[in-house]
Amino acid sequence: MSNEQGMATPTGPPWSLDVIADVHAGVYPPETEARLRAEMAADPEAQAVLAALSSVVDDLSLLPVPVMPEQYASRLDRAITAESMQRSGAGRTVAPMQSAPVTPPPPPVGTDDLARRRAQRQAPPPPPRFEQAGPSGPVGPVGPTGPDSTVRDIRSARSKRRVFLGIGIAAAVAAIATVTVVGLRGSESPGTAATDGNAVVPTTVSNSPAPTAIAPPNALQFDPANMQAAYEEIQGKQPAAGGSLADPITYVGCLTSLDITSQDQVLGVADGTYEGRSASAIAVVVPGDPGGARIIVVAQGCSAAGADVLEDQTVSR
Repeated sequence: MSNEQGMATPTGPPWSLDVIADVHAGVYPPETEARLRAEMAADPEAQAVLAALSSVVDDLSLLPVPVMPEQYASRLDRAITAESMQRSGAGRTVAPMQSAPVTPPPPPVGTDDLARRRAQRQAPPPPPRFEQAGPSGPVGPVGPTGPDSTVRDIRSARSKRRVFLGIGIAAAVAAIATVTVVGLRGSESPGTAATDGNAVVPTTVSNSPAPTAIAPPNALQFDPANMQAAYEEIQGKQPAAGGSLADPITYVGCLTSLDITSQDQVLGVADGTYEGRSASAIAVVVPGDPGGARIIVVAQGCSAAGADVLEDQTVSR
């Protein structure tokens, strides 16, 4: 199924993060977006991602508006003036455009203004206006000439969406982790001890090795010679409260560093020790091998900044 722009209309669930982000950014035509939003309203995971993306947009809207450096503003003005002169012809003179004065960033936006911005995001943006030389007068604004003058380019819209998608992807996937945590915890085997709630979790990123916390006596031991046993221990588990990957943002950042792009790929996560070092083991599916599981052991401190991989083996599921 495709729309009038020739692009395939996605179906779900499940919905990919790209499709959800496209819907949130308004990439699809209005009628397609309305249908997709109605279908996603019945999917808790899709709703969680949409809410996370809206939260990221709201947070970004509270930041000061960046000011274009004067050197780039001047170059842009000169380029526009030269283009206008070329279009107007050699026999016409075009007044040079004046650079707008550089103004300091506005103060942070309050909660009332934030609510107004949320409402404004639901309305379609106005068409762009350009400066153009007139036949006998100074430069003046030129608006759209008819209903066909506004053309939506799917590639352009998607590229704009990726500006904030890269910032908000961790928050979006973290929302999926929050939605699915109850179901995965239900598969934990009884009597399994959780990681000590007082374990030290690194909160800063540096180039130095992450500190090695003292593991509790009953912590899991990830033996490089018997990673099959490690898989049997961690399958179906989620990061334990107080563990090194307990924070959803840290957890998703660690998965991203390991090129794990979907929460659905994770088969289990647990903290333990590896050759005397505090570590975390993550079990993921093996593409094209339904009977295999990949066990990745990382040192503490795994996050979006990077991962120190201690072991990487494939075992049987």
